Formats: sequence, C-alpha cells, structure tokens
Amino acid sequence: MDNLTRIFEEGKTYFNEALKQEFFFGNGKDYYVLAIAEFDKILNVEPNNASVLAYQADSLEKVHKYAEALKCNEKLIELGCAKLAHYMNKCDCLCNLDRREECHNFFNNVVRRKFSDSDIDEYYASRQRASAAKAKGNMYILQQQAKAAKANKSGCYVATACYGSYDCMQVLTFRNFRDEYLSKTVTGRMFVRIYYALSPSFAQWLKNKRGLNTFIREHFLDKIYNSLKDKY
Repeated sequence: MDNLTRIFEEGKTYFNEALKQEFFFGNGKDYYVLAIAEFDKILNVEPNNASVLAYQADSLEKVHKYAEALKCNEKLIELGCAKLAHYMNKCDCLCNLDRREECHNFFNNVVRRKFSDSDIDEYYASRQRASAAKAKGNMYILQQQAKAAKANKSGCYVATACYGSYDCMQVLTFRNFRDEYLSKTVTGRMFVRIYYALSPSFAQWLKNKRGLNTFIREHFLDKIYNSLKDKY
C-alpha cells in the first residue's frame, strides 16, 4: 500500500466514523474535520482524484463549508465523473450560499436535462429515507439525554451513586477532569457521550446495593480519584 492509498483509507475511516457519530450522537463534526485534513493531503498531490473529491465534497458540506464543497462538486462535473448526487449537492451548496437563482437555473437547465425524472424522484426518496433514519437516531439521543438529565437531578450518576453525594470532593474532581481534559479531545468527548448514554440505567441499578457500591468505590473510583486529585 503506497502512502497516498494509506492516507485515503485513513480519511475514509474518519468519514465513516463521522457518519456513525452523526447518527448515534447527533454530531460527527470532529471526525469530518479529520477526514478533510487527510483528503486535502491527497488533493494537494492529485487534484483530479475523483474518488477523493467525492468524499471531500460530502465532508465539506457536512461542516457547512459550502464554497469549498461547491468547488469539489464542480470539479467532479468538469471531470465527467459526477453522479446525480454531486449535481444535487451543487444545487444545495448554491442555495446555502444564497445563490438561489443560479441554483434554480442549474437544476432546470442542466440536472433535469441530464437525468430522468424517475432518477431525480428516487434521489429525493433516498434523502427522505436517510432523514427518517437520522430522525430515529436523534430520537435515541433525546431519550438518552432525558435519562441523563433525570439521573443528574436525582443524583444517580455512577460516581454520585457510589459516593452518595453529587458535591463531594471525589465527584467534583471527576467533573473537573471531564470539563478540563476529556471535553478537549475527540476520544474524550466520545467517551463522555457513551458514558452519559449508558450510566443512567447502570447507576439506577446500583441503587440500594451498598456492598457493590463500596466495592466499586474502593477498588476503582478511589484509585482514579487519587491519580487525578492533584491535577483537577
């Protein structure tokens, strides 16, 4: 595997992870930014690489860099390897850049002449299906956030459950670690999201299990606290 191929595979990995993050947690921006950086490395060497341009166009549009996404889609069209989605993405970019008349003219004079009505109808139908799937994913997010909010109000996070107080020094240290360290890295934010998605039900299960709470506190949480207390 040559270096550019390796970079492309890395970029696609970030892109696919962004899609997962977007579906399950509502925001894949951090991974899209990482993907864009990898694709840029290739396009600096191979500016007409259609496969990379296609991924880059989608990534840029996802982070609302419409002017740059428009250039990628136009390049694909110029190279003669654009699919219907790239033509429609150009329309989206033009609309988001408030170039609506240009968007209207491009759709009527180019897209509708190049593609059949059935192809365009299927494209819109596929977008509706994708929106429905995303809405389902967002509903999952809202449900988990509601559980987390309820857990916070009743003192049910795992650490709070084990220490018996939301405001004790140990729990305060963990919150500082979350805010000052975990929230500043991609991996850290992903861990926090997963923790808040899973912890409410686990913390609820820990209620009234004093022996288990003591075991977790003494064998796990205290050790973590001791390693963090002088820093956070």
